[in-house]
Amino acid sequence: MKDGLRDKKSIRKLWYEHQWAIVAACAATVMGIGFIGFSAHFDRLGEKRSFWDIFYLTIQLFVLESGSVPVSGNFPLNLARLMAPAISAYTALLAFLELFSEQLTALRLKNLSGHSVVFGLNQISFFLIASLVRDGKKVVVVESDKNNTYIPSCFEMGAVIVIGNAEEPETLLKASVNSSEKLYCMGDDDNMNAEIANNAGALLSETAGRPVECVVNINDPFRCLKLTENEIIRDKKDRVRYEYFNLYSASSSWLVSEYDAFAAGKNTGGRPCLLIAGGGNMAESILVSLARKWGAAQGRQPGKFTVALMNENAGNEAEKLLLQYPALTDYCDIDTIQTGLDSNEFKKISFLSRADGKKKFDVIYICDTDDSKNMAAAFSLVTPVNELKITTFACFSHLPGLIKLYTRNDLRNYRHLLTLELAEKSQIPEMIKRGVRETLARAIHRDYIEKSVTAGQQPPVPVFWNDLSNEIKESNRSQADHIFVKLGDIECSIAPLFEKIPEKFEFTKDEIETLAVFEHERWNEEKIRNGWVFGEKRDEKNKTTPYLVSYDRLPENIKQYDRDAVVRIPELLETAGFRVVRRSDARSS
Repeated sequence: MKDGLRDKKSIRKLWYEHQWAIVAACAATVMGIGFIGFSAHFDRLGEKRSFWDIFYLTIQLFVLESGSVPVSGNFPLNLARLMAPAISAYTALLAFLELFSEQLTALRLKNLSGHSVVFGLNQISFFLIASLVRDGKKVVVVESDKNNTYIPSCFEMGAVIVIGNAEEPETLLKASVNSSEKLYCMGDDDNMNAEIANNAGALLSETAGRPVECVVNINDPFRCLKLTENEIIRDKKDRVRYEYFNLYSASSSWLVSEYDAFAAGKNTGGRPCLLIAGGGNMAESILVSLARKWGAAQGRQPGKFTVALMNENAGNEAEKLLLQYPALTDYCDIDTIQTGLDSNEFKKISFLSRADGKKKFDVIYICDTDDSKNMAAAFSLVTPVNELKITTFACFSHLPGLIKLYTRNDLRNYRHLLTLELAEKSQIPEMIKRGVRETLARAIHRDYIEKSVTAGQQPPVPVFWNDLSNEIKESNRSQADHIFVKLGDIECSIAPLFEKIPEKFEFTKDEIETLAVFEHERWNEEKIRNGWVFGEKRDEKNKTTPYLVSYDRLPENIKQYDRDAVVRIPELLETAGFRVVRRSDARSS
């Protein structure tokens, strides 16, 4: 199915890029056929006409001026007088759309609201747009290059296309940013994405309205993490809530969660030993995701795992990673192998085996920034990893045709070599749409359902997130936002999971009770704002609840719900890559 979609896209791309040349070629063909038809027609009548007479009559076919001659059995002329007006009509339509494209787009955007605006067209944003359209969302695409090959496919899906510089306020106004529901800055340049987000935020802050989420694509994983941290603790008084997305972090998180590298085999003294071959953003993200997974299961997996970083600059990259994520050493021991993936030393593959001939690594990740290096490394390793039974993942920005051809034709020889094309994962659009806030909100809902089921109670709300009403979804999001308000009230903050922190965080009993009171006050305010009132029984239809009272008047079991919500905060934050810290500890570390 994927190949079929790709073939259709290739045809659309070919037509979009060469449509005027194709139309001109068709017109020339019709001229030739028409000329032959008219020549035969006048020969049959015994009339002598000059070359230029017949040429002029043929041209007139395009404007319906010369085709009304009675002919029979003259296939070329019949074909020409049908094709010529069709070509004229299509050409006129193209010209009309070209001349009035801005006016037509403005007309479609005039009364548009509640839509999503996607800035920048590339492979990732194209998959996102397709996903949004499938969800029934109205989509506006802003792209500076009118010849971008994804435009016809987006137009075909029903998206509104705005051609212009998204950094300029005029373009943002054309895209009706003021009445939008969500913005996605998905270009390839981090600084440009940030500039668009800043300008859109400034424009939105000038008008009142509902909050607007703005997702910003940041290619550097560490920078993305720090921006997310800053946004989480930011005082959110304006209309815009920023989320930050990193393809490498999202892809590596998916890969590590889908395949348990630590269960792949522990032939190295009980400590899993992994190899990350290649350098750059994906290598960094895979290491961080592995460490996060190991840390989450440390109760079941004491000690550390071992990871070797292999590339021509492995020593410097390891040093940089430990400066950015100093707590990595709490989870793993890092070795370095100073060898490039395209070097002769790599091709010797002596690094795969120990002295006794057994495999040295349980899992290998090939993930350089250069796809050609990854392909060369994959071909070098395919035979030895199959012989040693080492599961190997080769990660590509765009999967090379040679890799697809070889792995498709001989699956048996490639059973231990698995390929991953970063932007092709169907989960990526969903990860972009969610963000940290949504991740926390869904985790809060999931925890509430689990607590209800464990207590033997029927949950009063739907189990699945997509079945929730917008009010309940917003309630979970509001609770996620309020986590950081609560932490600030007890002189706590957050830090990335792999920053060095003096000790594991735990709330005191007094803090739990204080924050439980804050949580119930937040819930009361939210319910009143949504039209709920006090009632003896909970009634969704009439919006009554017996718990719309002060905290001290709540039954003990309901107080416990608020306490549990507080106690779970550190665990919830870990799902997003952060931990709770006391401000005094953060200053001293």
